[in-house]
Amino acid sequence: MARDLFAYVEQIRTTEKYFDVSRLGILHLLLAKKGACDLYADHVIVDENGNDVDATLRLNISTRSETPLSWTMSLKLHGVRIDGVDHEGRFPAVGGGWGRGWHRHVWEPADENAERRKMPITELDGVTSRDQFLTRGLRVMRIQLNAIDHGQELLLP
Repeated sequence: MARDLFAYVEQIRTTEKYFDVSRLGILHLLLAKKGACDLYADHVIVDENGNDVDATLRLNISTRSETPLSWTMSLKLHGVRIDGVDHEGRFPAVGGGWGRGWHRHVWEPADENAERRKMPITELDGVTSRDQFLTRGLRVMRIQLNAIDHGQELLLP
């Protein structure tokens, strides 16, 4: 059984994570797979004893609709959302009250997920393309991609 790494979620959320795929590669995958893709990466965290521990992360991206307001991306550990960005017309905001629009999902240790708590963000305001959504959303979640594209742009129509 895999080691439960939920105690390290805040460390994962606040550090840079690297997925070995280019931005154009993701855009190609979204086109080829009808607007959705799953990407995987190994991420090294440091446990309470100072030891390196490997965590397998999954990044889900969905841009099935042509409407940016329905696009979503989430980072998962053990199949559970630990981070993410998307848009809702109205949502309960962290700290009380209601938020509208783009938000980031916030980790809730007691529930061991980032489903209910949401924090408004402005970094994705005005997004009109999948490329902008990827660039801005990944930056918010501190996800780095491979800067080298291996010819994926040749496969785009």
